[in-house]
Amino acid sequence: MTPAERAIAVIALREALAVVLTTARAPPMERADLSPTADEWSAHDVVVHLADAEQVYGVRLRMLVTQERPFLTAFDQDAWSRRLGRLESLDEALTRWTVLRRANLAVFESIDGQEWTSGATMRKV
Repeated sequence: MTPAERAIAVIALREALAVVLTTARAPPMERADLSPTADEWSAHDVVVHLADAEQVYGVRLRMLVTQERPFLTAFDQDAWSRRLGRLESLDEALTRWTVLRRANLAVFESIDGQEWTSGATMRKV
């Protein structure tokens, strides 16, 4: 990845802040917990997933920039959703995602060229 491509990626991550916040609040809040079908996630579920994923990716990111060849563990998003999905409101999940995204952006913006190419091993446990 070139420096220009890295800069574009970081800009896209930053711009997603406004897009996700606007999009998540667009439907009427009373519909946020409605799933299109029994097998699909509601808007609330999606926002909680975004916050969970941002949290996991933040840990992975920090491991990548502080450890040589870190071991990165996968997570079962459906299990997380079933067990943890309703522990916070939609607004709480949006707040958590926003805080985590900003923290992760600070790390991304601090990464130098060599750190972008560090290796890691990822396994599903």
